Amino acid sequence: MAQRHPRFHLAISEDHPGYFEPESHNVDHVSETFFPYLYRKDLQSRLQALQTNPLDVHDKTWEVQIAAEGPVGQSGGSHKAGLSHLDETVKDGLVESVLFFRGHHALGDGVSLFTAVLDLCDEAEDFRELIKKELKKRFGRKTGVSIFQRFARQLKKFVQFWIGCVYALVYQGKLYLGTLLESNAFKELHRWALQQQTAEVDSPKRSISFSMAAPVDEVKWVAQTLIGKNATVNDVFVSCASAAIARQLQAHRQQLSMLDRLADSLHDPKARRRRKYQQLSRMKYMNIVMPVHLYGGIMLPGQSMGNRIGAMIARVPGEVDKLGCVDRLQEVHTTLYNLKQTPTPLLSYMLARLTSSISGTFLPNSLTQYLFSKANANAVAVVTNVRGPPTPIHVQGRLVSSVHGFVPLPPGIPIGLVVSSYAGNVKLSLSAEPWAVPDGDQFLVYVLEEYQSLLQLAKDKTAA
Repeated sequence: MAQRHPRFHLAISEDHPGYFEPESHNVDHVSETFFPYLYRKDLQSRLQALQTNPLDVHDKTWEVQIAAEGPVGQSGGSHKAGLSHLDETVKDGLVESVLFFRGHHALGDGVSLFTAVLDLCDEAEDFRELIKKELKKRFGRKTGVSIFQRFARQLKKFVQFWIGCVYALVYQGKLYLGTLLESNAFKELHRWALQQQTAEVDSPKRSISFSMAAPVDEVKWVAQTLIGKNATVNDVFVSCASAAIARQLQAHRQQLSMLDRLADSLHDPKARRRRKYQQLSRMKYMNIVMPVHLYGGIMLPGQSMGNRIGAMIARVPGEVDKLGCVDRLQEVHTTLYNLKQTPTPLLSYMLARLTSSISGTFLPNSLTQYLFSKANANAVAVVTNVRGPPTPIHVQGRLVSSVHGFVPLPPGIPIGLVVSSYAGNVKLSLSAEPWAVPDGDQFLVYVLEEYQSLLQLAKDKTAA
């Protein structure tokens, strides 16, 4: 690993900020912790602590905690459906271990981290061969194509690239200008929560949840049955996430309305002043950020870890009255499909690199931080899609039964959702601000209920 991914043994220089230097020899990356016996709740508590407790990047950029050998299924990290094939007598003799890994974004992007983990598994060589085949399929030279046809194809790509640049700049420009005039219900909610000062020392700093959603093949079938062959898994769950956010806002309004009535019944003199914070604006449309890996979710052979992600911001339906789930999915698919034809992720990556490189020299650091904080165009959520191995992996013969990744919340964005796949199943992982999503499990219920509605409509359409 030290040869393949040298960054695992580098730290951020304290004397030269922004640069790496070799970490000291006495750094301990791995520690043991007690096994989580309180089903799911213990995992959620530890995950929120790992996400919010600072990591001293001048010492190390990653760490692992190992909770070893507890009763299988006890922690809640593995979905019970994944253990249903085991006989009860067999389960009694099995144990599971839970590994908590966290790394600073300076170490690498999510794809780099996951690829590095795959290098540790018993099937590592098989996955490298799969990557080579995928690259050959994408970029391999096709036989029987003349030089004029190749030239025409490259010319077409060149023209499409620059047309896509213009479209991307116009689209993103509209988002930035439009959000200056629009209200954001979550910012209003945050102001209300700060005024109430309900945060306590022991209250959670993140709402954490995770769940298996559905088989990958089933989600693809739903997307293609309802929309068409170009529809994707990402389309489905971005649509489901937007519907869940709309339901979450409605739940907040109901709670604030109840508090308002309670204050009136108690003749609270502050009720009128507080009421203006309880009238949350309706968000007919909302912006969602989607990180995009520049190499299509894979690391090239011989490539080491790094940050190679751009991002695109999509405007999707929010709280739109009488909008069916299929209509919502259609609008989301059209928006994302058009954005995918543009080099938006590459442009955002280049702009971020340029801004970072001139920060402190041509731009004050405070201005750079301000630009990055405003770069999300008032987005309410980040939804990232990570494709994992299609079959289960093993580490020294031990089955990896489940993998969950969590996105670090960008500045100003209260909700982060990871849509990942592992061993043929789609998994959801949520990390959110508690004032935005008080109950992470309930939020994922909203997401899955929207998916079940789409699934049922796809079945009805097939049966008709």
